[in-house]
Amino acid sequence: MCSSDLEKLAAANPADVDTHLILAQLYRATNNSAKAEETLKAVLKLNADSSEANTQLALLYLDVGDYRSAIDLLKRVTEEDDDPELLRSLAGAYEQTRDYQSAAAAYARALQRDPDNPALRRGLAESLLFSRQYDQALEQFQSIAEDDPRDPEPHVRIRSEEHTSELQSHHDL
Repeated sequence: MCSSDLEKLAAANPADVDTHLILAQLYRATNNSAKAEETLKAVLKLNADSSEANTQLALLYLDVGDYRSAIDLLKRVTEEDDDPELLRSLAGAYEQTRDYQSAAAAYARALQRDPDNPALRRGLAESLLFSRQYDQALEQFQSIAEDDPRDPEPHVRIRSEEHTSELQSHHDL
C-alpha cells in the first residue's frame, strides 16, 4: 500500500487512529517530517492520551533535532511506560541539550528495568562524568570494565578519573 492509498483511507476514516499512525510512520520513513508531524498531531486531537502517537511524535522531534519538544513528550510517555528504549531516547535528548544530570537520571531508570544492558550502563557512566559526578561515574566505568575486561575504553576512563582525582587532591592542599 502506498502513501496515496493510505491518505485516501485516512481521509475516508478520519477517526481511525491506527490508519493515521501507520501513515505517520510511512511519512517518517520517507523523510516527510512535516506531514508526519501534521498526521500525528491530528491523531493527538482525536486521542490526546495516545502513547503510540506521543512516542512517534517524540521520536520524530528527535529526528529533526527538536530536542526540547522530544523531552517534553518523552517525559510524559515514560511516566506511564518506563520502557528502557524510551528512557534511552529521553537520555539522548537530554545529552543533546547538555543536561547531563537529567540524562544520568533517565539512564539510571532504564538500567533499573534492563540492568544487563551495557549501552545503558555506558550512557549512564558518560552522563555522570559530564555532569561532574566523578565518583558515581568511576563506579559505572569499573562495572563496565568488570563485565568486559577486554574493552579498553572503561580502563582508560578509570585511569583518567584516578588522575583527575589525584590532581584535585593536590590542588586542594
